Amino acid sequence: MARGVAGAAREDSETRFWLRTVAVGGWVTLLMCIAGGVYVAGFADAANRLQLGGLVALTAVLAAAALWLMPWRRLIASPWREAALLTWSALTIGTIAVMSALDGGAGSPVGLTLLLPAVFASLAYAMRRVVLVGVLAELAYLMLTLVGAPDPGYVVVFSSVLGGTIVMAVGQAGFHQEW
Repeated sequence: MARGVAGAAREDSETRFWLRTVAVGGWVTLLMCIAGGVYVAGFADAANRLQLGGLVALTAVLAAAALWLMPWRRLIASPWREAALLTWSALTIGTIAVMSALDGGAGSPVGLTLLLPAVFASLAYAMRRVVLVGVLAELAYLMLTLVGAPDPGYVVVFSSVLGGTIVMAVGQAGFHQEW
């Protein structure tokens, strides 16, 4: 996104907002890939390290490509902006779900990252899209309980924290819309 944000000073505030939002989302994705690489190398079950490492590497490459190769200015100005960003969120949730499933299911620490798409959505999306992202994240986590569920108390607490995060995200989106 280096070239995407560089000329932002001459653009309107909405364009700057979206370019910066994309940059933050991309950089957080890359940071999570670094953390994921550390987790895979040092803590993941050896039987799944190759698959998990491959997914982390693929995600990092795609995030870098999205940051530096996507024509974000054009996309932001187009009617496809919200669909592209929503697709990004859905792909993020799907990737987290697959990695968590490979790492044992709902008890995987990787599942904690399901909180991030809801927070990201609250900062940028209209309320109905925040609700959609939240529902997708919660469904992904509940589906992970079918793969492998930790103590039921953990599932209740994690689902509740994820749900609370989603409620706050929806509220924040509503405040943004009012403003």
